[in-house]
Amino acid sequence: MIDHCVSAFLERKEWELYRIYMTDALKAKWDLSYRYKSLFDPPETRSAKDIINHMKNKIRQVGGTEE
Repeated sequence: MIDHCVSAFLERKEWELYRIYMTDALKAKWDLSYRYKSLFDPPETRSAKDIINHMKNKIRQVGGTEE
């Protein structure tokens, strides 16, 4: 059962990456103003410092070291 779920997930991701690749190619060809991917992903609102701090906290949680 788990193998089937993993396989279905990977197949879906592969198809999604293909669509993103093809639409980015079309975007470049016809100089479109937006990406297919940006239609479905919300824009990032965090600052670079917020993202870095979030990553550092995650590393601490799993017991890793930060440099």
